[in-house]
Amino acid sequence: MRTALSESSKPLLGPDVRFTESGGDLDLHSYDETIYTYSGRSAEIVGAIKDRLDGRSQLADLAESAGASPEEVSDTLAVLAEDYVLIDAAAAVEAASPQEFLEAFLALCRFWTRYIFNHEFWRLVVAGEASTKLMLGWGIEYYHYHNGAHEHMTAAAAHCQDVTLQQWLAKHYAEEYEHDQLFFLGGLVGCGLDRREVVAAPPLPTTRALVAYLKDLAVSDTVAYTGAFAVGIPGQTREGVNRFYDSMAASYPAAARMLNAFRAHSLRDIDLDHQDIIFQQIFGREDLLRKYVCDADGLVRPERARSIVAAARGVVEHFTAFFDGIYRFYSRPDVPTIRNPLDIKMVL
Repeated sequence: MRTALSESSKPLLGPDVRFTESGGDLDLHSYDETIYTYSGRSAEIVGAIKDRLDGRSQLADLAESAGASPEEVSDTLAVLAEDYVLIDAAAAVEAASPQEFLEAFLALCRFWTRYIFNHEFWRLVVAGEASTKLMLGWGIEYYHYHNGAHEHMTAAAAHCQDVTLQQWLAKHYAEEYEHDQLFFLGGLVGCGLDRREVVAAPPLPTTRALVAYLKDLAVSDTVAYTGAFAVGIPGQTREGVNRFYDSMAASYPAAARMLNAFRAHSLRDIDLDHQDIIFQQIFGREDLLRKYVCDADGLVRPERARSIVAAARGVVEHFTAFFDGIYRFYSRPDVPTIRNPLDIKMVL
């Protein structure tokens, strides 16, 4: 993965970074509470560009706006890139070799995932301050999201034009086939919710939008669809999963059975090696790379790199909206925990 920043790099700061000023110095507080202090010239440079470190501006343009050379800006930001506080959002698109692209793409997806989990929903949940209704609402929408796998996973296999990829997609779907009922719906029923009411409850529009986006990818671009699954919780271990859900179940006893069902699903995915996504398997096959990703010289085609990166960015945006929808709807005191199904007589 490229960490050195060049003139064409597009620096992107994490969502959980904040700045403070003290005595002429500029302090950057990172996601893990590490503090980076900039003084003198470096404080001037960072102060001039900090609001534009959004992954859209090239380093050369940032340097010009700061009245500095690209080398100065690169040197000033270098430690942030090395510590994964900042990433070059252009590294994947500019990668030449398939392996360089894969490493940069996976790193970018992991970095983007922090934007999802920076939402107020997660801050509230992790702090143990969410209401029971919000927790159960999360479970209901998660059930509908996983139920949507029957739409986008079947579409991916049906529309795939490559026999090998089709077999991989079909195998993945077969392994996930019962998870919506076994884990997510079962966990909600264990918390006292009525099975039929949960199934009949319409998902939030933001939940449907996420499923629809994945289905559209599944139909239109198989490789980008498989790359979309790089967005999520990276590098899970059994110990980490158990530690997280032990804490959550202790904080939310009324939702403990739902949370333990979530735990069981995460552990099952680890056992099935679902963290080794199909996208990575594609990059282990030269024939598939030549067919779908690379040019005749074995280099990643820039237009393919851009489309795969854009597809993953869309997943990040839809997942962020997914959690925003849950937070906004189920935090309201005037709505039921289980949404009522549409009665056509009400609109006639």
